[in-house]
Order: sequence, then C-alpha cells, then structure tokens
Amino acid sequence: MKPIAPPSGEPQLRQSFFSLSPDHVLNSVEEALQKEYPGFRTTGKSSALNSLENRVFEIEIEDEIQGERSIVAKFYRPGRWSQEQILEEHRFVQELKEAEIPVIAPLQKLQKTEDGIYFVLFPKVRGRLKDELRPEELRQIGRFVGQIHTVGARFPSKYRNKLSLENYGRQSLETLLSSPFLHENVRPFYENVCLKLFEIIQDRMQNVYTQSIHGDCHVGNVLWNETGPFILDFDDMLVGPPVQDLWMIAKGRSEEDLRLREDFLQGYEMMRDFDRSSLSLVEPLRALRMIHYSAWIARRWEDPSFPKMFTQFTTQQYWNEEIEALNEILEILNGY
Repeated sequence: MKPIAPPSGEPQLRQSFFSLSPDHVLNSVEEALQKEYPGFRTTGKSSALNSLENRVFEIEIEDEIQGERSIVAKFYRPGRWSQEQILEEHRFVQELKEAEIPVIAPLQKLQKTEDGIYFVLFPKVRGRLKDELRPEELRQIGRFVGQIHTVGARFPSKYRNKLSLENYGRQSLETLLSSPFLHENVRPFYENVCLKLFEIIQDRMQNVYTQSIHGDCHVGNVLWNETGPFILDFDDMLVGPPVQDLWMIAKGRSEEDLRLREDFLQGYEMMRDFDRSSLSLVEPLRALRMIHYSAWIARRWEDPSFPKMFTQFTTQQYWNEEIEALNEILEILNGY
C-alpha cells in the first residue's frame, strides 16, 4: 500500500536517506571529524542503531573522544525539520548541558552530506534501559525533568512545533481521513470519536501554559549508568504544557501507575513548582498522541522500514483497537 502523499523533501533526497550506505555514512562522518578533530579517522566499522524517524549509527574511530573509541552519527530525515528547527534543538540541549543537566549534546555544529542530508555527531555514552523504575529512580528522573523545564521556561523557541489541537489533532485526522489506511467500515466511527474528543480538548487546552519541553519523555529515552539517568533524544522538542513530559513516564491509569506518577512529581517539585491542575490534561494529551502517532505512520509509509515495522497498521484490527482506546478516553473525559 502506498502512502497518502510523498513526505516533504525532494524525492531524490528521500531515496538517498532511505538507502544510506555504510560507505556514504563513513565518508560523511570522517570528513566531519576532520573539521573538529584533525587527524581523527574512522576504522571502517559501523552499526545501525534503533531509530525509525532518523538514521543513527555507531561509528568506531581510531582515537578516543571523551573516553570512547566510538561516536554516534545522527542523520536527520529530509524535510521533517528545517535547519533553523534543528539548530534550535541543539541550542536547547547545549543550554541544558551548561546547566549541568545530564543530557547528550552534539560534538560539533550541524553538518550536511554532499547530497544534502543534515547530520550531527554525538559522543558515545554507555547506558542501559530500565523497563521498571523504583520510586527513588522516578524521583531522580523527576528532579532532572524539573531542571529541564526550569531551563525550558526561559528558552524562547521561535521555530519548533507547538503541541496544539490543530497540529496534533485536526491536521492528523485530516491526514488519516485522506489516506487509504482507514477502512470504509471503520472510517466514520474513527472520525466521530475524534471529533467528539476535539470538542472537549479544545475547551481543556484553552489558556494552557506552554514552554519549551522535551516532548517525547518516556522510559525509552532515559538511559542509566553508574552515575544515574541521563535524558536522550530531543528530536521531538516542542512548545507544550509541562505535563506532557510527565504522563508518558508513568502512563497507565492503575493505582500503581498513579503512585509512580506521584513519585515522579515528588522529585520534580524538589526542583520546580508543578501546576497539579494540569493533570486534567493527561487524557486529552494521550488522545492527541494516539491520533498523531497513527498519522505519523501514514505519512512515513513510503519509507521501506515502516511497512516492515507496523505490519498491523493496514488491518481492520488496528483501527478497531484505536477506536476502542479513543472511546475509553472519551468516556473518562465525560466522567463515566
């Protein structure tokens, strides 16, 4: 099945991105290395890291940088972000690093391959994921997110996206309704539940405080080493309500999940005040993320990795489950 429309970016550039070869990656990285670290060279060994939106590689080098003989090269998907948007992300991360918050800042300025793909080099930092977090670990993450938001509150974002009903809800629904992925027998039900949700979300999100935030703060973007956690991947940095960086860490609704959320907030409030009335936005934000996520898959279907990864996306079962989950949120918001 084909995508609804070609994603942004020139077709030739998109194809270059889809088929980035090891030689192309290594040549680009080595040329970039010479600008900041003259004489440094790659060994010719590279491995692709887990990333769908961008292409990310671990590259072995002959000498050490920050104690490691590997660096990480991130190649940005063409057409997704402008140069100004990427640079704003990098400036934000650099400010966080200068505030001694454990984040991974680029090694050098934004680079560009000969065929026009933006990329940047990062230091290799070793760490591991944790699927389950203890209360003290959640408080520790909460403290760091509170620090991130303290910096974000004074960081004026001119170019990054805004988390709004229009951007994440209505535009995403429009994408899906004009796509071939919604089956005819589920399309009206999906549209109906989205429109009902939008009425409530519009009311809930009026006059909501927003600022620069991480935007995709979940346990998969937190790595742990002997010093504690560090926050990864500010690629989805945006302007939105601070609660967006809270609910995905403890995203369930059970009593246990709510206790975990409270542990996170205890840590957060050691660093910064949190407006607890904004917890009423958790379910609206959950709905917007679901709709936005489905539209993201639809927009990326031309990328060969997406049909392989999202094998259920074209099935009726996928959309039935989405409708059921969105209806559950609607019932919660209606107080049932």
